[in-house]
Amino acid sequence: MSFLNQLNSGKFRFYWSILIGIITVGLFIIIQNASNWQDITPETYAKYGAPYAKDIFDGAIWGMITNSFVHKQLWHLFLSVPLFIFLGILFERRNTALFFILFVAISSFVTSSLQLSMTGDPGIGLNGVNFALFTYLLVKIKPEAKYGKFKITIWVGTLLALTLSILNIFNDWYNFGTTTILTGFLFGLIVAISQKRKFIFYSFQGIFWAICLITLFYNPYSSEWNTVQGSKAFSKGEVDKAEEYYLKALEIHPRNYAAKKNLVLIEIDRLQDRAYYAHSNGDYSTARMLYIKILNLDKYNSWAKKNLDGLP
Repeated sequence: MSFLNQLNSGKFRFYWSILIGIITVGLFIIIQNASNWQDITPETYAKYGAPYAKDIFDGAIWGMITNSFVHKQLWHLFLSVPLFIFLGILFERRNTALFFILFVAISSFVTSSLQLSMTGDPGIGLNGVNFALFTYLLVKIKPEAKYGKFKITIWVGTLLALTLSILNIFNDWYNFGTTTILTGFLFGLIVAISQKRKFIFYSFQGIFWAICLITLFYNPYSSEWNTVQGSKAFSKGEVDKAEEYYLKALEIHPRNYAAKKNLVLIEIDRLQDRAYYAHSNGDYSTARMLYIKILNLDKYNSWAKKNLDGLP
């Protein structure tokens, strides 16, 4: 008997869903205290388990799992954690402790990965995991079972989540996590149907993992992925290549602030080279015009200010 299952031996029943729920609440309190219950910085979220897209594409893949246990708003925490514990207890009564932990971890990774791929944001919170638990239990709970009436609750929850998903698609409300919900729905459904059919089970798990890993390492349709690749190219001195990535990122998502900012930096770098050449060769009128262009892009550029003031 494994250590995880020994905890449930005898009269004592240990539920991992309760422990994970308590940890999630504790993490929320720690994050809020770290920011004095005010606006929380991206660095704080990254430190406590929810790295942003750039960090994930840079290698912080662990964040695809831990981000599910991070919440921003108190109301979101109150909705997610009790539901997770309730569904988790029902799930654990039908499966081993190890299977439950793996289900939670993998459903978090899968839903976060596809959310990141589709929207450029891995999202946070237990939405995807909860929905995976919902649909798993929807299939597994039989009408004649002790908790058969719970199916009504699951159907209501499923209908509500699908309705919100449809609204999200038409209104671009990505902060709720449309992709996370739909992926959780599909993941929980497939696991429940294929759990006792090993070939189908492992085949679909392989497909899920392949899609998720590929999108993390190669995803030209993601604005954030292109931005990260642009930053890497720029750091290597491949300016033209970096510019291509940034332009592609803006084509996918025109409001990508990082891509816009980095394109401006590339333009400033090119203007500086031209201004230096003109100034060095005595073409002061051209140099003046280029210094002014640089200051229009970056009014605090000390190099341009100093050289502009030094023109005859």
